[in-house]
Amino acid sequence: MVGALVETPSLYPHLTGRENLEITRRLLGAPRGNIEYALGVVKLTEDANRRVREYSMGMRQRLGLALAMLNKPSLLVLDEPTAALDVSIQAVILQLLERLRREEGLAFLFVSHDLNVVRMMCERTIVLQNGRIVEEGQSRTLFDAPTTDYTRELVAAIPLREVA
Repeated sequence: MVGALVETPSLYPHLTGRENLEITRRLLGAPRGNIEYALGVVKLTEDANRRVREYSMGMRQRLGLALAMLNKPSLLVLDEPTAALDVSIQAVILQLLERLRREEGLAFLFVSHDLNVVRMMCERTIVLQNGRIVEEGQSRTLFDAPTTDYTRELVAAIPLREVA
């Protein structure tokens, strides 16, 4: 089963986190118990009864992840999961994703323009240029010794900052 990280605009801000999960659970046909599971894995159980408009951006991102976890997927598609977050919140979300990979056995299809995050999170990397694959391979090898001019340019342009 595949889950997708739900973008924060899809959340109903006037409802609680739990109510948002209940709506999605019904749409997916997931068992009722999966709400507590999803809240637990993203560490939102204590804040589940607060309205989403009261959530920080990091909490909203965690709620989006909880929505994706309702059907206990084995693969999550993550499209720019840290793009709108400041570096400290990015680190929290990336640590959460790493824990989910380890403890829940999740696999990720991680889409990002942030090559620092890609380098840190991905075992394999595919580089696209104009929608075409120009290079792919083990992330460590690809970042340390890119083979195409385009990938070399991308790697050279990575800002010198550490994530997490």
